[in-house]
Amino acid sequence: MVEISLLSPERYTLDELITDELSLEKIVTVETDGYLSVECFCVQEQKNVTIFFSFVFNGKSELPQLYDRNGLTIYDLSGVKSEVISFDELENQYIDWLSRSGHENTMDEYGMLLDVVGFIERNRHRENLLAVVRGTSKA
Repeated sequence: MVEISLLSPERYTLDELITDELSLEKIVTVETDGYLSVECFCVQEQKNVTIFFSFVFNGKSELPQLYDRNGLTIYDLSGVKSEVISFDELENQYIDWLSRSGHENTMDEYGMLLDVVGFIERNRHRENLLAVVRGTSKA
């Protein structure tokens, strides 16, 4: 299982992100609408990390890495957040996601994708969008 945490911190240091226990209280904020500046989810296999990013960012799979060691990879998604799939595209391409990822068609699966797209949309105005990926050394 590979854990992915999407973060939209106002500011951060790489040291804060590469600790064994991510110091969320240092980089996560509560927005005025009550949402947190983090979204966490899992994908089943390492290969699905690349498939996931390619799907969510409309084919963009070459993403800048800030860090990649010891089963921890940190991506800077700030430059691709405007490429995020729309809710309509998600609905129309969801079956393609299931086929590419090998995941089953469940409410949890679709809900996870809705949450991720919603998180990115809510945080487009923020300077930073990062992905902290644990459980793999390369995506």
